[in-house]
Amino acid sequence: MVREWRRTRPFWAGLLLILGGTELLLVPLSPLTVLVSLGLGGIAAIGIGIALVVAGGFLWLLPHTRHYVSLNALILSVLSFAATNLGGFVVGMALGIAGSAMGFGWTPTPDDAAGRTKVRDHQGTRTLAVLLPRRSPVRWLYGLVGLPDRHWRVEPGAGESRVTSVRPA
Repeated sequence: MVREWRRTRPFWAGLLLILGGTELLLVPLSPLTVLVSLGLGGIAAIGIGIALVVAGGFLWLLPHTRHYVSLNALILSVLSFAATNLGGFVVGMALGIAGSAMGFGWTPTPDDAAGRTKVRDHQGTRTLAVLLPRRSPVRWLYGLVGLPDRHWRVEPGAGESRVTSVRPA
């Protein structure tokens, strides 16, 4: 049962975020005299550490919010380098960055009736296709500069396309 629960959410990402937040909390939660000598860095470490632990809990309990939570955890982890004691001596910051990257990249996979995880068929959304230009790169760059592209023609060849100029001489 625990194994099935772990497979349906970004478990390891949440664990890394909780470990990173706990590491950031270790130094400031020492005796009060140490906290007073730390000053604002100690208070920032407590705030960022608690926020990273909460983000790890959110990844476990609400996996559909993984993108928003992971981006916030990444920002907090990077901010901890400047706001706390070098990001928990770089260990807490590194754990937070790794956990937020894993949480952002995690995708749920549907389970079949036998309870085994299916292999993805890579037929999901094609977000990269939105970023690619519909025209050839030469025409796209030509249009980016602001020049009209009516003087260019793409001639398909055997396996590759050629761009030729059709300007009158």
